[in-house]
Amino acid sequence: MVRGQAAQVHNIKGAASEFHSRDLPFTDSIGIWVCEVTTAAVVLGSRQDMGVVNAAGAAAGGFEVVRRRSGGTMVHLIPTEVLWVDVLVPAGDRRLRADLRASMMWMGEQWVSVLERILTEHVPPVQQSASAEVNGEDGPQIAVYEGPLQTSPWADLLCFGGLGPGEVTVDGAKLVGISQRRTRAGARFQMAIHRRFEIADLADVWAAPPPAPQDLPPVATLERFGPIVDLDLVDLLASELSA
Repeated sequence: MVRGQAAQVHNIKGAASEFHSRDLPFTDSIGIWVCEVTTAAVVLGSRQDMGVVNAAGAAAGGFEVVRRRSGGTMVHLIPTEVLWVDVLVPAGDRRLRADLRASMMWMGEQWVSVLERILTEHVPPVQQSASAEVNGEDGPQIAVYEGPLQTSPWADLLCFGGLGPGEVTVDGAKLVGISQRRTRAGARFQMAIHRRFEIADLADVWAAPPPAPQDLPPVATLERFGPIVDLDLVDLLASELSA
């Protein structure tokens, strides 16, 4: 791939099961796939035990149960409440690291650049000043997590119950969850960012009583960045990945 070729953005709408069953095509350029779910879903990692879910309870709560091909643990997708983005990087892209951890760090760095640009280019200075005054700092502290896998009592159940290398935090709270799947064609990064997050939404999903809500690490949401829209984020991500 020639560096500088524009990343291609694809927007689709539908059920999570439909999207996960599709074999997305790798091309000569990076592909960004944005999925807007029309039905609530709980999506399990490729190796996560399906037995963690109470299928009847999930159905009663309006959730379909889906398994993805990449690793990690459950992500819950509720229409309008999560931004779900897959990025496909072809094997020929010189930016794709052979080392999985290094490639996760690289993807996290792209999101940090996007979020910092959101703050400087899209969030009014007055709003930033008010946020800084409330938080006693110069604004949100956005970072790629570089340490070892960080767990909690929730980590074996829920993606946002743990923190892995390359994932992005805001003031220490996880904002961008990332999983990765490699094939000969390239790397598929699957990522979720919550606009709203309430663990109580999953009350009927668990097959066994889950850990206490207070044991869940703090989760950051896009509300932290003010009135931004997905288009801003995705366009900026495409810009970063085309540079």
